[in-house]
Amino acid sequence: MRSVRADQRWQWPLGEPPNSSSRRRELSVALAFVALGALGCTLPMAPFDRVVLIGVALGGLVRVAQTLRARRPRRPRGAVTAEGSALVRLEPGAEPTVLAEFQVPFGITVLANHMRSEALLAFTTAHQTRYQRVRVSSPTDALAARDMLSRAITVPDADAVGSQGVESAMTATHAAELLRVAECYAPQSLQRIYLTGSRGENLVLDGTNLEIDGRTFDLSLPLEWRGFMFHEAVGPIATLYQATWIRQGGVEVVLVAPMPAEITTTLPPGAAADMKAAEQRAVLRDLKLMQSTPDAAPPHELRIGVERLFMLPLRQALDRAPRASRAGFPPVRALNPSARE
Repeated sequence: MRSVRADQRWQWPLGEPPNSSSRRRELSVALAFVALGALGCTLPMAPFDRVVLIGVALGGLVRVAQTLRARRPRRPRGAVTAEGSALVRLEPGAEPTVLAEFQVPFGITVLANHMRSEALLAFTTAHQTRYQRVRVSSPTDALAARDMLSRAITVPDADAVGSQGVESAMTATHAAELLRVAECYAPQSLQRIYLTGSRGENLVLDGTNLEIDGRTFDLSLPLEWRGFMFHEAVGPIATLYQATWIRQGGVEVVLVAPMPAEITTTLPPGAAADMKAAEQRAVLRDLKLMQSTPDAAPPHELRIGVERLFMLPLRQALDRAPRASRAGFPPVRALNPSARE
């Protein structure tokens, strides 16, 4: 990749690029048919064979015209730019979308599906969350972005696609370069997450410091945590939730989010053969962290509702923290990790 200068203007186009390699093959085959027909006009042969070869040549000419017409360069639908003080997405007919301002603290979280064919860049600040869709357009594209994809956090396919269309997606190569530029301006951005709870609570993960609604957890020191799931019914409707219980010293909280409709705890058949070793390790790590055993609903006063896309990134941060010895804590009932006996 190119070196990064803080005073440089960067621009990454949006929209899936045409598959130029397949069109080159089509053009080569079509030209071969034309050449074969031209050769048939110069060599002595039976009239019927000559007519067949002329027909092949005409078909090749038609295909050449179609391929060349399809090869006309397609204008990008928009672009993401890094210039001056912000990362901005520009799209025709829409107001510019500020993904991040370099003078304001922000975080970037890379989310991807199991196969690492779709991804999202989540830009979080204390006031908003913005997403940028990424599509892996080819094996070459995946190779150029292998570091980004290997550290991506696994989410269901539907969540990795997000709400943006293909025309608003950027290639993985460009997304990896965007991350390098963002890290130049904000070196700690990939270790930060800013979220707002369902009742307006502030949640900030900044390196080894996790603040949740005024409660602080030092992830460089031992703590207890575990993931579980529970359900609650309102009338005839039951909702399944995922939860992450955290306790350090006398501070305790439970992060809660709806379970995704698509729950995967194993790699799809044949997926391992198509993935790099680093990507396999990342996906298997995430699948392990996703596993949750059923349990009782936690007390409402301990709950903090968070967006489900960020439950696994927060569990990853907790998993890197040292585990506390249970000797200094009162026992915990098996059916409710948030209730002390």
